[in-house]
Parts: sequence; structure tokens; C-alpha cells
Amino acid sequence: MSHDIAQSNSEKQQDAELSAAKRALLNKYRKGTAVRRTQTQDVIPAHDPDQAVPLSFGQQQLWLLDQLLPGVPTYTECATVYLPGLLNVSALQQALDELVQRHEAWRTNFVVENDEPVQKVNPPFSVPFSYQDVRSLPESEREQEAVRLAAQNAQEPFDLANGPLLRALLFQLDEQEHRLFIVLHHIIFDGVSLYQIFLPELYTLYTTFEKGETTSPLAPLPLQYADFAAWQRRTFSQQEIERQLSYWKTQLQDAPTQLNLPVDHPRPTRLHNPTNRGAAYNFTFSRDLTEELRALSQREGVSLYTVLVSAFQTLLYRYTGQNDMLTGFVSDGRTQPSLRPLLGYFLNTLVLRAKVSDSLTFRELLRQTRDTMLEAIAHQDVPFEYLVKELHPERIPGQNPLIQTSVSLVPPPPTYESGWTVTQMDVSTRSAKFDVAIELDDRPEGLTGRYEYSTDLFEASTIERMVHHWQHILESVVQDTTQPL
Repeated sequence: MSHDIAQSNSEKQQDAELSAAKRALLNKYRKGTAVRRTQTQDVIPAHDPDQAVPLSFGQQQLWLLDQLLPGVPTYTECATVYLPGLLNVSALQQALDELVQRHEAWRTNFVVENDEPVQKVNPPFSVPFSYQDVRSLPESEREQEAVRLAAQNAQEPFDLANGPLLRALLFQLDEQEHRLFIVLHHIIFDGVSLYQIFLPELYTLYTTFEKGETTSPLAPLPLQYADFAAWQRRTFSQQEIERQLSYWKTQLQDAPTQLNLPVDHPRPTRLHNPTNRGAAYNFTFSRDLTEELRALSQREGVSLYTVLVSAFQTLLYRYTGQNDMLTGFVSDGRTQPSLRPLLGYFLNTLVLRAKVSDSLTFRELLRQTRDTMLEAIAHQDVPFEYLVKELHPERIPGQNPLIQTSVSLVPPPPTYESGWTVTQMDVSTRSAKFDVAIELDDRPEGLTGRYEYSTDLFEASTIERMVHHWQHILESVVQDTTQPL
């Protein structure tokens, strides 16, 4: 979400305007370490194997949504691994199976015991794996066919109680070109899992097994996801949560909980829209624009993510005319160092409030967004569903509570001499978690992204126009941040 940024003179001047506490948090934010607990780091013990393991707060939210919308792939995710060069398919399968052996989260099911959902860790198994050679098709059609078949597979629901909760599909496009699609339920992984753990470990294991070696070179994990879930529930301090909840109640007091985006179709009620139907519009920003945005973030002493979110808030202001609005972003939830190497779902949704006006400049909005985001991160331990329960906002059928839009940015993934890389942008599950959600990948060749949107509300042409308007705002602010919104 954030990047290392050398502190410029403008940053130093801005730091002088902040409190000591905010300066410390801002420094962490610049270094990409802000999404952490400010409390003393705890040692997370192994859970009692004789005790049922509860779901983490994040898992419980996804489990409940699955119960409400059974068979709907809203929280099915599909990642594409680009595999150039000759491929040893057997070594790849072996590497995937070793990941399942290594990470209990990827062999966990979710069952009900004594009227409560609990985690059930299964013995290691071979990942469901299919291979298809599409070289008989014209070269221009091979990639498209692979994506089509992967998207079709992603429509098949997962059974959380019985699993498995992941599948692998390998397509051979050419003699030295393959695509590996990993289809998973979100309850067992997140973006950090995919980009910072899965791909590096898969590559390390593959190169090891390709040489004929049989032992994993990866260091043993300090703990497993179930240890985290049990610890999170056990250390859920009511006093600490009440302190953080007090911040949110003050921060969101009298905030509008509905964003009045102009839509093409009236919002259907949940009763008549149980599928969260959606689509995705993919786009790419040029390398030049991306570099200009990075330069702007350095000049203003904020992250690239803050620039992108502020421009999106400007877009929403122009579309809705609302001078007070809420949007969503996520903390990675890995508040302890021992959680960094674990595959699993750790995310927590946070609420970002923006107060804007015609007279506010983009630079002022940048600073407001930065400060509000830092404060939200400092109070990230309140689970989103708990926040909704405590604030009890007005509920509109077919509409998410509190926030209807979100923005996320994935930092550049590791690079490999082999050219292996991974993205979540290729395959759409044709579902929507929000009215509009922007997902971005920060790549050396430029920002790539997609607008995931509700097809019950918007036509594709409206979303395409919205993306172009957002890009126009970004192109404008890199030239002058002092212009009013």
C-alpha cells in the first residue's frame, strides 16, 4: 500500500505541522510499516490441539456471507501466474502440494460445532490440478481461451465445510509459455499472501524440485493461521476495543452512510438480487503518468496510494456533489512480525471519511487523506463487522453498510530472472463486493487495474467513462496540486 520515500524538504515542512505521534506514524507509513499494531508485540503461542479453533474475525465475516449467499462466487478469487520458459509440470505440482503441506490455512475447512463455526485442519493433500494444451488454437486466441476457461471454473462454488478451497489450472499456450490459474476462496488467502508469500515460495520450491531435490529449503513457519485465530479471539481486549471504538464513533459521527452515485438502473433489493452480479473493466495507466504520480507523491510527502485515493475522492465529489463521504480501504492485519510469512486471510476493512468543497485544493485533500488514513490505521483492530454492529447505520436492501466503494493497491511483486509474475487482474468472477471497487497493481511498466462494479447498477459504458474521468483528474493534479477541486 505504501512505498519507501526519501524525505524531501516539503515533507520536512509538513512534518513540522504534525504532532510527534503523527510524525512517528507517518515515518512508518512512508516505510510501508504503518499497518501494524502500536501496542507491544506479543508472542503468539501454538493453540491447544484438543480445543476447537474459532474463526478469526475476518474469516467469520466471510463465512457468514457465504451462509447468506450460498453458491455465489462473490469471494472466489482467481490469480494468474505467468510462466515463461520451459516448464517442468511435475515439479510445479510438487511445489503446489508442498505449499499445502506447509500452510495449514490452505487445507482448512469450516464446520459448525455446538452452533458455532470452527476451523478443521485436514491432513496434506494434492491440489486439484488440471492441464490443458491450447496450442491447437490460433496463437491470437490461446490466451483468451485460457482466461475464458479459468473464469468458467471460478464460477464453480466452494464448499467451505468440505473443501478443498483451492484449485489449479495449467494451460500451455506455446512450447515455452504457460499460464497457471489458482482459484481460491478468499477465506484462506489475501493480497499479501498472493504477492509476498505464495509466488516467492512457489518459485523457490519449483526451482528446488526441478533439480531433483526432494526436501523443501524453506525455513519452518513460526506458527500457523489457527494459532493466530485462537490468539486473536483470546486477546480481544474489550477495554482496548472500546478505546478504539470511541475513536470511530467520534470520527464517523453524523457521517452519511450512503454515497449517491448516479446509476443507470435503480438499486434492486437483496431479495431480488441474491447474486451480487458484477463485472470488471480493466485499464492501464501509461508508464509516464505512473512516474509523474510517483514524483507527485514524493513532492507532497505522501504515498502513491494516497494520491490515487484522493483523486478518486475528487471524482466521487464531482459525480455526487456530496461534500462528506465515506470510502473503504484495507489494513493488512498482520500486526505481529510472526504473521508475515503466513498464507491466510488477515485483512480488515477500514473506513476513510473525506470532507471536501469547491474551495479545497487537491494538496489540502492529500494532507487530509493522509492524516485520516494514518488515524484509521492506528485504530485498525476493531473488526469491520463489529464497527457496523456498534454504529448500526441505516441499512438499505442491496447496499453495503457504511461504504459502497473501495480502493486497493498492490505494491510491486518480486521479480525473477525467469520472468515469473502474478496478477489478479486477468479473470473476473462476474460478481461485485461493492457498488464500485478499484483494484490496482503497481508495475514497472505502469499502473494496471480494474474497476469491479455492480452490473445491476451500472452499464459498462458508464464505468468506462468514470475511469477516463479519474485518469483526467490524475493527469491534471500532477501538473498542479494547488487547483481547487
